[in-house]
Amino acid sequence: MHAREGTCPILGTPHGDRTAEEATCGLRLIRIGRLSGNRNARCVLTLLVLTSLATLPACSAAERSLAQCRPVRFAVIADPHLHNVRLGHAGAAFEKYLDQDPKLLRESEAILDAALNMVAEEQVQFALIVGDLTKDGELVNHRRMVRHLAWLERRGIRVFVVPGNHDINNPEAVEYVGDTNRPVASISPAQFRALYKRFGYSEAIDLDAHSLSYVAEPVRGLWLLAIDSCKYDESPRLLTFA
Repeated sequence: MHAREGTCPILGTPHGDRTAEEATCGLRLIRIGRLSGNRNARCVLTLLVLTSLATLPACSAAERSLAQCRPVRFAVIADPHLHNVRLGHAGAAFEKYLDQDPKLLRESEAILDAALNMVAEEQVQFALIVGDLTKDGELVNHRRMVRHLAWLERRGIRVFVVPGNHDINNPEAVEYVGDTNRPVASISPAQFRALYKRFGYSEAIDLDAHSLSYVAEPVRGLWLLAIDSCKYDESPRLLTFA
């Protein structure tokens, strides 16, 4: 939980006036118990991506009794909406999509690169990448995202993902050709789990039987509850962690 001090200039800028850029803004974590914040944390804020850095304690029950909690530093990237420009970046159909749902799709990969580089420089212990990971669940965009996350992992930073409502079984997965769009492959929940297996699912200490939610322990004493909020059908289901 955090509160922003001041505003970042990119937020709220009308579509067409924005460019891919970095903004610096102060983050202050609201204190909850021993929760503490990094007042000098930097963030990349655009309509597409929020990258924030945070510090909070991780400790086992025994360590809590001895007040020996260790600080843990991690990053969060939300809603990157990655779009491979090979699926189209111009033409009447593409511009119509942007008019209806303004996003920095042409710049999305450059923005993601900048955010991941910043996270690598900060030497955090792990990163949370929360959906929407892709523009509209295109298989080609998911595969591209996996390559980006593998790059971060090779730099010693563990990565954990969870899908957003755009990422799975999305009928809007298309490519843009002139004044038309054509359907391209999207992915199923099973494909999502397989593609991102190394980014949370293979390390989970428990998995939900009916969704892509899971529990992981990025560092000893700190649990991560990754909640999949996607609606794969209209039947209500409850999380069933063992």
